[in-house]
Amino acid sequence: MTGDEALISKPTAKEMIRTALLSCGKTYIILDGLDECPRAERIEISNFFRDLIESAPPVDMDPWRCLFVSQNDGVALESFRHIPAIKISDENQHDLMAFAQVWHARIETKFKGLREKNYHIANIIAARAQGGY
Repeated sequence: MTGDEALISKPTAKEMIRTALLSCGKTYIILDGLDECPRAERIEISNFFRDLIESAPPVDMDPWRCLFVSQNDGVALESFRHIPAIKISDENQHDLMAFAQVWHARIETKFKGLREKNYHIANIIAARAQGGY
């Protein structure tokens, strides 16, 4: 496949994901923006990853972690009703800010210049997390 071609086969994409997971060790999968997909696609994607992880032999499943990030709305609640959820609210702001500050410091150490460009990742994350789910 060249850079100009798109993967349009869902079965091929699913098989590639399955093969990649079985070929890797510890893997973190973060799916964000599913709430922006049409409902049928959101359900198909969430069911695929959920079924994939739950159907894996315990030896293969153990190192996999999957996180769905979504807005807190009725449609998302329905689509993800069988998946454990953590709601980020004002009660979590202190914890979220502490977590973001640690990662901001790590990124600043590695890439430098964030402060010079007036980027403060912790503040951006905390501000944009309002109402997340």
